[in-house]
Amino acid sequence: MPIIRRSRKGNVSNGRNKTTLGCVQTAPNGCRRIGQELNVRVILLGRVLSVGDRLTVHAELIDIVKDSHLWGGHFKRPRSDVFEVQEEIANEISEKLRLQLSAEDRNRLGKRYTRNTDAYYLYLQARYFWNQRTTGAIQKAILHFEQAIAIDPTYALAYVGWPTAPGSNA
Repeated sequence: MPIIRRSRKGNVSNGRNKTTLGCVQTAPNGCRRIGQELNVRVILLGRVLSVGDRLTVHAELIDIVKDSHLWGGHFKRPRSDVFEVQEEIANEISEKLRLQLSAEDRNRLGKRYTRNTDAYYLYLQARYFWNQRTTGAIQKAILHFEQAIAIDPTYALAYVGWPTAPGSNA
């Protein structure tokens, strides 16, 4: 997902809002090409900043067919509220798109694979290092997966990632 900066005010001279322009500048042929490759009409762009115990999330929903901004949200919370922020974003988007969700779909939106935010952040760091695909980064990924498992031995996603890392003891 391209991560961009945008202002809530103003359009650029071609009539596209700055979010759409940012997406266009981020990738060749922009959001439209990304949407076509993924076979989607709408893209969720986001930026997450975690400093100390504070979490800031900027999320925007872009209709790539119409080059229009459908929804945007700015969330500032304690870092420990990460799961609530994810659920709030999912609920606001489903409301904006006027989706009729079944009870099963609503439950899936709110599913948490761990209740431990420390294990969750370690898992995210492990995935970050894993995706760098260097020897040093993969070693860091293994360590982070192992730490997430040590904190929450029931956290299945950490187990799934851990054995995929070369050099893990799985």
